[in-house]
Amino acid sequence: MTDWTLGLSSTLTFSGDANYIDYFPISENKFETSNFFASDTLTTEEENVINTIKEMDELEKSKKNWSLSFKHSYKTNRTSYENNDYSSDLRINLSAKISRNWTVAYDNYINLETDELVSHSFTITRDLHCWKVFFRYTQQGDYWNYRFQLFNIELPDALKFRTSDHKR
Repeated sequence: MTDWTLGLSSTLTFSGDANYIDYFPISENKFETSNFFASDTLTTEEENVINTIKEMDELEKSKKNWSLSFKHSYKTNRTSYENNDYSSDLRINLSAKISRNWTVAYDNYINLETDELVSHSFTITRDLHCWKVFFRYTQQGDYWNYRFQLFNIELPDALKFRTSDHKR
C-alpha cells in the first residue's frame, strides 16, 4: 500500500462597516469651513499635500471596521494500512474598530482533535494623533506574555518605546 497525505483548508470571513460611537467628536474648525483663508493663495505643492491628506482621510473612513473569520484545517497522513494520523484545527479571528481611535482584536487556535484551546490573544490599539499605543496579551497553556509599545507613526523606527514580559 502506498503512503499519502491529504490536506483541506477552508475560510469563512464576514466583514462590514458599522457605526461606532464618537465619544469625543472633533469640533468644527470655523476657519476651514467658512473659507476664511479663501483670499490667500496656496502654491501647487501645498494644494497637493492638502488634497492628499483629505483623500487619505476619506480612504480611512471607507475601510471595513469589523471582521470575523473562521479557518478550519484538516490534514491526514496514511503511512500504512493500519496507521491513519489526522489533525483538525479551527482558528477564529475577530477585530473591531470601536471608535475613531480604538481598535480591539481577539484570536484563538482550537485543536478539534483534542477539543483543546491551544492559544488565544487579545490586542488593543489606540491612535494618538501621530503616536500609536499597542498592547497584546497572549496565552498558550501555562505560557503567557504581553507586549506594550508606544511609537511615532511618522518615524516608527526612530521613536519607539516598548516593554514586554512572559512566564514559562
